[in-house]
Amino acid sequence: MEKIIDKLSNYHIVNYIVPGYIFTKVLAYLLDLKIGNFTDIIIVSYFVGIVISRISSLLMEKVLYKIFKIKSQPYSLYINASKKDSKIETLTQDLNMYRSFFSAFVTLSIILILKKIYLLLKIDKTLVMWLLLISLSILFAFSYVKQVKFIIERVKNANEDN
Repeated sequence: MEKIIDKLSNYHIVNYIVPGYIFTKVLAYLLDLKIGNFTDIIIVSYFVGIVISRISSLLMEKVLYKIFKIKSQPYSLYINASKKDSKIETLTQDLNMYRSFFSAFVTLSIILILKKIYLLLKIDKTLVMWLLLISLSILFAFSYVKQVKFIIERVKNANEDN
């Protein structure tokens, strides 16, 4: 376990474990769930944090950009600017953390609404599990595609520099 913790970057702690832990603790309180020992909490928090991060990256970022009329820059400009100004990476990490917390709180609100619907309509737990698994599959498929695009952009940018 210590070797795994040593390999976690600051980014993983700030953007996955912390939001995942807070989300998990609030969800456990709201749904009266028991999580388990320290190892279970860290693993669950990390996974939940990744899910929240993916929701924030794929969905919430677009919502926030529309609401606040934010104009993004091409990713290649970000890469080049990061080479010149190391503070951009830290600011981006903070930005992603804020977006993850926003997503966590919106997702918790949606879960509370869905819990009411679940109880009101007496929906079968198996159906809920299927919907959850399908949703997570779709979420990570889109996350994969987005990550591939980032890698391709970085490879192109690195080759242009040479």
